[in-house]
Amino acid sequence: MTIPIRCIFWVIALTFVFLNFSRDGLNYLPAQSITFQSGPEQVSLIEQFTSEGCASCPPSDEWVSGLKSADGIWKKYIPVSFHVDYWDRLGWRDRYSTRAFTQRQYTYSSFWKSKQVYTPAFAINGREWKNWSPEKAVPVSDHRPGILKVEAVSNHVFTATFEPSDPEIKQWRAVGVLLGFNIQSPVSAGENAGKNLKHDFVVLDFQDRLMEKTGGKFMSPLELKPPPGVRAPRYGVAVWITRDNDLIPAQVTGGYLSQS
Repeated sequence: MTIPIRCIFWVIALTFVFLNFSRDGLNYLPAQSITFQSGPEQVSLIEQFTSEGCASCPPSDEWVSGLKSADGIWKKYIPVSFHVDYWDRLGWRDRYSTRAFTQRQYTYSSFWKSKQVYTPAFAINGREWKNWSPEKAVPVSDHRPGILKVEAVSNHVFTATFEPSDPEIKQWRAVGVLLGFNIQSPVSAGENAGKNLKHDFVVLDFQDRLMEKTGGKFMSPLELKPPPGVRAPRYGVAVWITRDNDLIPAQVTGGYLSQS
């Protein structure tokens, strides 16, 4: 029997990432297997750009945290919070911020033809959500892009599988983020000095990969783990699909990886 070269590639790739990411001893997965799957209807992705150094951000962070108990969470919409680093110069370095997350906001700003970046800022399904407020309902989509499935292969390693409803689209990318929950951060400098900030849906790691087509489906492995020295009481994962060279998410799924 001849084993297809593509199958050999997947075995080697998943074995490598398992060995590589098991060395640090951090295991955020329970013993049982975990699978997340969307329906054919689009789940909305809410992206927040925030910072611990911004005095206007705690109310929006609180609203995002409140979505943990919302009826539509994980099934109709999934929020993720990117901490940007352009506030770090004011005296408090946000340990969850990265230059890459800031660049993501700048890329969105260019796409929206906006002249500036700001916090808190929201994007919903890749579109600027300017009129956000805690009193407004989260917009939901009636599109049917296809079914996205994410399986935990081993600690830190996931497989994303997308079955699109439109077979004419030939290339897709998988974007995965590791999320931190129930985080408390005492701030001693900057605009929020003296406050104990609370965070949920915090992006701790981010990976973007071109998917491999297998029959009528697209697949990709993803490796996600917290940066050195950063831990959270609870973890989750969110994975979304975009067309190649496009920011706009077509579908998203995810959920909790550990108990509260």
